[in-house]
Amino acid sequence: MKTILFRLCLIFSLIFCVNTIFVPPSFAEVRQHEFVPGEMIYQSRQSMRDIDRRPWQVVLFKKVRGEAVSNIELRLVGFPDQIEFNHPDALLIHTRTGQDFQAVDQFAENAPTPNVGQYDVTDILEQLPTDEPIVLELPTKQNVILKIPVSVVLEWKLIA
Repeated sequence: MKTILFRLCLIFSLIFCVNTIFVPPSFAEVRQHEFVPGEMIYQSRQSMRDIDRRPWQVVLFKKVRGEAVSNIELRLVGFPDQIEFNHPDALLIHTRTGQDFQAVDQFAENAPTPNVGQYDVTDILEQLPTDEPIVLELPTKQNVILKIPVSVVLEWKLIA
């Protein structure tokens, strides 16, 4: 009986290891929808946690109306009553290779709620590396650091 139980455990362990090692790659999901007739919105929406395990909604988007393309915006939404952005402070973006960027606050004068920040990353996005994660230092009353994996940066570049 012990031999059968041992073999079953061994088989399940091997199956788990094989599934862990050979996980198929995930593909980017760029969403698009018609906001109003003739105006499309392209977006990447991610749920993430900061280094202190607080939940965040991270949305990068652009609007296209005919041939006109809007700025590329990064919207960061923290949990209500736990996060408060310091408007009009800039969003800081850091790379491992030492590049630093500042994204301008789009809600500097009229934020919809204190837990939402939105930043223009149009000129920054093309300069971000595609082979290393980036770090966002959010201008909030709390110390908030979001690590953005390479897969998300690549998805953002698809939208750009």
